[in-house]
Amino acid sequence: MAEPVKIKYMPSTVRSAQFVMTLQGAAGLLGAGLLLALLAGVLGDSRPAEVRVLCFITVTALLIGWLATKWHSRSRRVQVAVISLEGLTILGRFVMVTFGSDLYDYAPIGLTLIMPVVVLFLLSLPSARTWFNG
Repeated sequence: MAEPVKIKYMPSTVRSAQFVMTLQGAAGLLGAGLLLALLAGVLGDSRPAEVRVLCFITVTALLIGWLATKWHSRSRRVQVAVISLEGLTILGRFVMVTFGSDLYDYAPIGLTLIMPVVVLFLLSLPSARTWFNG
């Protein structure tokens, strides 16, 4: 007789990190759309720094949203990719603030730094390591 399949549910810490990443991706795409609308208003003025910021925001938001959908694979590579991408997001934020993009002078620091730090913290917990090693 076949044994019943044991279903292991995703721990709440991992599900919370996935939810924060989904919010982060959605907020990033919203921010990219607002930045695109702002840049469309100043098309006559060449603004390469803001175009780089737009590309960075769009690419990271899309990657974060895509990785948030891959968590059910429980692959260790997904966890490493998420940790790397969140670290890159934090580093990108500091680079943009340090090297001075005018757009980030008015952006709230809270969400752009707190959300990646929360995800990194939640993924460093033992339940997350167990989930992705499974």
